[in-house]
Amino acid sequence: MTDLVADALVARLRDWGADRVFGYAGDGVNTLLGALQRSGAPEFISTRHEELAAFMACGHAKYTGRVGVCMATQGPGAIHLLAGLYDAKLDKRPVVAVVGQVVSTALGSGYLQEVDLHTLFKDVCGQYVQTVFAPEQALMALDNAMRTAIATSTPTCLIIPHDVQQAEMPDELAHSHGVVPSAAVSAPTRITAPDDQIRSAADILNAGRRVALLVGRGAAGAADEIARVVETLGAGVTTSLLGKPVLDEGQPWHTGVMGHLGTTASAELMANCDTLLIVGSNDPWTEFYPAPGQAKAVQIDIQPRVIGAKYPVDAPVVGQAAQALSALSAARTQTGPGLAGAGPPVA
Repeated sequence: MTDLVADALVARLRDWGADRVFGYAGDGVNTLLGALQRSGAPEFISTRHEELAAFMACGHAKYTGRVGVCMATQGPGAIHLLAGLYDAKLDKRPVVAVVGQVVSTALGSGYLQEVDLHTLFKDVCGQYVQTVFAPEQALMALDNAMRTAIATSTPTCLIIPHDVQQAEMPDELAHSHGVVPSAAVSAPTRITAPDDQIRSAADILNAGRRVALLVGRGAAGAADEIARVVETLGAGVTTSLLGKPVLDEGQPWHTGVMGHLGTTASAELMANCDTLLIVGSNDPWTEFYPAPGQAKAVQIDIQPRVIGAKYPVDAPVVGQAAQALSALSAARTQTGPGLAGAGPPVA
């Protein structure tokens, strides 16, 4: 039996390691739902509303580190995904929305539940929105949606009309003009902080007497490196709300979350520090930072565009948090004693 495009797409989701699809049934995705039922994997998690499907896919991405996948029918079903997809966009999490559409021959006719989905999703899924018009396009488009979501940590959208879902999938793609082969592969980016940036940052941190760290979600996986820097500098630590899961709040140097939902101890830490190390955070609540001019600042982030965006930074460090923090620890050893033994952190 020849597979349908829907079966091929479900198999490709498995190739990408997707273990769950969160969605709400509708006639625009019935063929995809049938393919999920036949395959048994990924598991289909039926929600009570499409908005919940998008939020659950975003939550899956947040707590597993893998791409979340949500599914909805055309028209109102697609519209209901927006709030959850904006959660993924603003919290920078990889989510792929698989959305049904009216039959391709009816597009542009004002058909029942026909919505211009490219316009609908062009902001929230601005990195990649694509409609599949032919079986030969299907796997390439899904691969690009998954790859882009992973590479940019943003939501993407794949739109599949009814008739394309139901079309037969060729056993092999023709090696011909206009047919683009693809693969379910992606490799993580590794950005190493330059030595000159590390040296400048180390000089500022070594000169500080009351060092505070603001840790965000971009520091995930760097808990050990943070602890070494903290113990070396005798520093105190606070986290952004999104950075809360990064560190064990039971540590004696941890003052809790900063900001509107933060602790008094974190406010005191920020109000009294003379040096600030921001690691993987772009927290918007600038009134809770040290006053401008109060503290010398170092910021580590993988995204150059966020460095200095919320606080005047003296030493920018572009790189992975764990690597940059390890390099800072080594640089401190080479350049001087830093604050080891200088006394307890401000809390």
